[in-house]
Amino acid sequence: MSARYLRSAAALATLALVLACNTSGAGKGSGQRRVTPDEPWRQARPPSGPVPELQLPAVQRADLKNGLTVLVIEDHSLPLVSARVVVRAGAAQESAKDAGLAALTWDLIDEGAGAMNQLALANALAQIGAELRTGGDLECGAAELEVAREQAEAGLKLLAAVVTKPTFGAADFERVRDQALLRAKERQGDARVVSDTLTNALVFGSEHPYGHDAAGTADTIGKLSALKVRAFWSTYAAPRNAALILAGDVTLEQAKALAFKAFGGWAGSGRAPKAPAEPTPRNALTLATVDYPGATQTAVRIGRAGLAASDADLPALLVLNAVLGGTRSSRLNVKLREEKQWTADARSEQATALGRGPWLVKAEVQSDAAADAVAEALAQIEAIKTGITDDELLRAKEGWARALPGRLGAPADQARALGDAFAQGFDADMVVKVAEAVRAVTADDIKRVAERVLVKEDLVVVLAGDRAALTAKLKEKGLPDPLQFGRDGYPE
Repeated sequence: MSARYLRSAAALATLALVLACNTSGAGKGSGQRRVTPDEPWRQARPPSGPVPELQLPAVQRADLKNGLTVLVIEDHSLPLVSARVVVRAGAAQESAKDAGLAALTWDLIDEGAGAMNQLALANALAQIGAELRTGGDLECGAAELEVAREQAEAGLKLLAAVVTKPTFGAADFERVRDQALLRAKERQGDARVVSDTLTNALVFGSEHPYGHDAAGTADTIGKLSALKVRAFWSTYAAPRNAALILAGDVTLEQAKALAFKAFGGWAGSGRAPKAPAEPTPRNALTLATVDYPGATQTAVRIGRAGLAASDADLPALLVLNAVLGGTRSSRLNVKLREEKQWTADARSEQATALGRGPWLVKAEVQSDAAADAVAEALAQIEAIKTGITDDELLRAKEGWARALPGRLGAPADQARALGDAFAQGFDADMVVKVAEAVRAVTADDIKRVAERVLVKEDLVVVLAGDRAALTAKLKEKGLPDPLQFGRDGYPE
């Protein structure tokens, strides 16, 4: 009997078994499925298994004479090395009138380096089996690649060329800027992006480092130049303002030698970023709308300046967010998604930054229920100030602890976490310290932080949807008259 016949017979047998299971218990000719008895044991949630212990390898550090920080995580399980260069040069370091400058700079940085144009650089990377990834964020940017251990020196040489000798050519600038302009115009059609941007502008002020549009607008991008890009890079990109992170099959001594060979000649001091000033608090709940006539869905945002990454209350806020809107079983999700069925997802989040990063509630809601969703979300925010249950506290802390090992399992993930810690001025053991602090959070901590952060009179609510359908219903809910903004972020 052939193997093919045996596989076919096994597949038919499996299908017959499935069909038998699906029809067992039904009456003759009735076609009805058997109803599962509502037995008592089904009412209890199965007990969770043990919380996995976070096993992070030791982080080793060395400093080159030029000031470059070198961080090393040894992991010899695979013959691979992940290399990441982090530079404290993000959107918070640009002025509001140059919004989009940092993003454009990081988009341009892999367009050519030293004597290599984009094609030559791409060929050099392909020859060693590497893919270069670059990108900017709020307070930093990074260039990274992963290579086989034998190609680590060649990979570091290319990475160093990109970071220390970017060409920022005029033709490349024109092309990449045109692409950024096109994306800026496309973003005005996305209510989610527009609501995010407007919320930050209202919370912080449009001139604040966290308040302007990090991606830039058509107006600001159109006024940028290759000269401004070069000036931005020369101001912030320097070894004392950067870190090289190597994770994988590499020792500290090997890493020091590789770093010196590739980056030892890099010079300059760089301007280190500082935490921006705190935004001026409001004395009343503020509403704003952006009109998308006929939209069947409304982007809802509720925001305020949260906590800085260095704030001792940040771990408690992380746990609070898990209870309020950080998981599928959080209060906002249960109320807005499961009970009311107004949205597919509702969440709350805190962006970590040198200063008080934005705290946001986000949801995309049926337009006819948007006003109800705002009122319900505000009610949930107020309710959590009265405290949370022991079960909610336990599940939030365990959920956070269970997710962490998966997020930091691979060397590349660990390198990214180290880069974030460096950008925000923390030591390499920040992740471990935060994990320990989360485990120590109490219900009293949650109540205190909720009172401190979730100040209703300082909240901003933004709705991007069909304004005609929104305004009357917002008034019915007793909410203040909304301010009106265009999709470009300017008042109408």
